Amino acid sequence: ITSISSLEQDATTLATSDSTPRGVAWLMSFPNSGTSYTIHAVREITNTTTATNYGLEGDIKDKPSVPVFNTNKGEDGPFFELIPGRITRVPELILTKTHCAGFCTTCDPDGYMETPRSFLQGCLKSKRGFFTNKTGAMDRQSVWYHHKLVKKAVHIIRNPMDNTVARFHLERKRYTAKNDVKWLIEYPNNQDGFYKWCK
Repeated sequence: ITSISSLEQDATTLATSDSTPRGVAWLMSFPNSGTSYTIHAVREITNTTTATNYGLEGDIKDKPSVPVFNTNKGEDGPFFELIPGRITRVPELILTKTHCAGFCTTCDPDGYMETPRSFLQGCLKSKRGFFTNKTGAMDRQSVWYHHKLVKKAVHIIRNPMDNTVARFHLERKRYTAKNDVKWLIEYPNNQDGFYKWCK
């Protein structure tokens, strides 16, 4: 609490589109494997602004994406995770959530195979959220930022079995959002449902 309070007193730079860090520090993991929790913990402990490759999720799920970098390519991501009512410092290297590539759940084996180039492109891929007058709602567009923006990377590594269970939970979230009752009944949220899904 002391460190957060002192940081707040010294914070002269606000998390706005006028604040630009020197570069990106990737926080890499499989989906549903702790990136959101880790980014939240870092933000709360250090009172620094964080970023994401994925607009329209979490606290920014209903808002247009705000690019981290004020350049002609700024709309390519990554995007600030701006928390309503919070003033945070923009760090020199902004911690940025990415899942990279090779995490498809229902692909054939070749769907998981990545070359160094395709994996890098997956790490650089962002989803920009924007309002469209055509539908009167938020929409997303795939964009890619330049690899030279990335200065460091943190890789979250978990027990493979924990990752498998997390992927099952993520699938249930997706089918719950789709209101696919048939799938949810076939793969209940218990040990039997997990075993059947793994087969």
